[in-house]
Amino acid sequence: MGMQTVEVDVVKVCVNVGDRITVGDPLFEVESEKVTMTIEAEVAGTVTELFAAMGDVVEPGRLLARISP
Repeated sequence: MGMQTVEVDVVKVCVNVGDRITVGDPLFEVESEKVTMTIEAEVAGTVTELFAAMGDVVEPGRLLARISP
């Protein structure tokens, strides 16, 4: 999102705990002052935990979900 982005707002959670996902599936949509971005799954598996909800303010690089194979 850019090197100067300090935090972003979670504007949409696209998955629920228990959902099966594949690489590239959308997990979250986040928004900064300048851009809206979709966070996609880097691995396939089952969403076992969510660490962010709609309306949360999070810093880039923070763990937002746990996915088990």
